Amino acid sequence: MSVYLVVEPVSIIAMDLGASIREFDPSAQIIVAQSADTAVRALAGQDAVGVAFLHMDPCGLATSPLAAGLAARGAVCVFMGEAAERAAQTGILLLERPFSTATVADLLARIVPEDRVPA
Repeated sequence: MSVYLVVEPVSIIAMDLGASIREFDPSAQIIVAQSADTAVRALAGQDAVGVAFLHMDPCGLATSPLAAGLAARGAVCVFMGEAAERAAQTGILLLERPFSTATVADLLARIVPEDRVPA
C-alpha cells in the first residue's frame, strides 16, 4: 500500500484530490493535513511516503520542518496553488488548477515507479 500526503487548506479540494488519488490507487493510504505544521505531526508514524501533494510555495518548503520529514521518507513532492504555479518554470512537479481525476492519474503515472502502479 502506498502512502500519499495531501497538504491543502481547503477541505473540499483535499477531499477531491484524495478521491482522484484513490481512483488511481485504490489501496492508497491518504494522509490529509491543512498545513505544513499539521503534516509534520501526521507523518510521525509513517516510515515512507510515496507522493506528497503540497499547497505551498516551493521555496517555503525548503525552510519548513516538513522538508526533512518528506526527504527522510522518500517522498516525491508535487506542488499546487498560486505560488507553485508562479514557480513552475523552476522545474518543480506541479498539479495545475483546475485538476481532474484524469490529470491526477496522468501525473501519478509519470512519477510512481512502474512496479508500484496498480493494475
